[in-house]
Amino acid sequence: MAVLDDLSGFEFEDVMEDVFRNLGYENVRQANRTADEGRDVIMEEVVDGRRRAIIVECKHTGTVGRPVVQKLHSAIATFDFDGPKRGMVVTTGRFTNPAKEYANRLQQNDDPHPIELLDVESVEIAEYTMHPVALFELLLHRKRLTARWRGKTHHRDWRRACKRSQS
Repeated sequence: MAVLDDLSGFEFEDVMEDVFRNLGYENVRQANRTADEGRDVIMEEVVDGRRRAIIVECKHTGTVGRPVVQKLHSAIATFDFDGPKRGMVVTTGRFTNPAKEYANRLQQNDDPHPIELLDVESVEIAEYTMHPVALFELLLHRKRLTARWRGKTHHRDWRRACKRSQS
């Protein structure tokens, strides 16, 4: 994922904020960049007529271990929101088995704060020439991508296109 690999951690958070906004999540915003307490992007979705907060941790690293998932679980539990909450860890790398096991156990035990793990490696795609941001779109919605996001445009060009399409 050469395009994503060239980004800084903060630029990756910027891109993910735009991806989530473009996908229709509501009140998408970034937490303070310092002392974010494991909350990089905060957003909301409506499920069965009820608002749910989603706390996202973005990791621009090679591997993400169980401590990151545990920290996010605490960040979700302490986040001040009147309603249900869930979390996502989004990475350009991969998750360790203990991280996957922890997230799976939360879901199996019907934890009130489940965590979804999203990485590029979990997408089964034969053609890797697709724009990396589109891979995350595929992960999040599991549906066919439009030709609009294929190719090798720079993430700033993609952000400008999103902003134009919203106005």
